[in-house]
Amino acid sequence: MTAQPDLHTDADEWHGQWVNFYQYRTGQRHFGQAISASRQAADEVRAAWFKQAADQAKIGNVLAYDINSRHAFWIVEKTDLIPENSPYIVKARNCTFSIAVPYVPPEGPQDDDIPF
Repeated sequence: MTAQPDLHTDADEWHGQWVNFYQYRTGQRHFGQAISASRQAADEVRAAWFKQAADQAKIGNVLAYDINSRHAFWIVEKTDLIPENSPYIVKARNCTFSIAVPYVPPEGPQDDDIPF
């Protein structure tokens, strides 16, 4: 009998909600704002986010995300005023890794609707 590697993960069995995780060139990382019903839906959210960023970049706009306030916004002019290695504001173009991960709601009282 030959041993077979087990490629099965807990995520393969997850039937709950999903959230996207993003990591950037200089180490910043965050979870997305959208909580999706399925992994496929989360993948679609992420694809739309990057497509919108690429489309807007063609006309000089930069999609950014403020890690502290947890909101995305557009930088329309003077995009160089925010450095590429800012610890608090990241630019979508600097994202090096993103993936949908199972969303587990936090336990206990929360002061806002932040998904982590």
